Amino acid sequence: MQLRDQSPDIAYSGCWGLFGGQTKGDEDLVETLQRELLEELNFNPGQLTFFTSIYYDLTPRGQERKFRAYFETPLSEDEYKGLTLNEGTGMELLPILDIISKKRVISFDEYALRLFTGTVVGAG
Repeated sequence: MQLRDQSPDIAYSGCWGLFGGQTKGDEDLVETLQRELLEELNFNPGQLTFFTSIYYDLTPRGQERKFRAYFETPLSEDEYKGLTLNEGTGMELLPILDIISKKRVISFDEYALRLFTGTVVGAG
């Protein structure tokens, strides 16, 4: 998890979130995530497995439609030790339930984590 900078210029300032970002040009989702992980952590994931995607239609509130895609990737202990945080003010590797119960997490990332663990109330 990444602790986002405390800045009024960025969305979800000071919150914990999953690593990733927006596509650029004609990148597909995998290329985007590979680039973002390299930029943010100096991590080049070998395998990315699609988990889910979530769409938010905020047009009734005068905002845009939002799209989030979630992937998982294996991370060895040696790879974790080699990570370098280049964006944000902190990072932690924690059990998912600790993350969602003890951290101020970006809402859509928390929802994806809850889906991943099966802890969404009323799901299924």
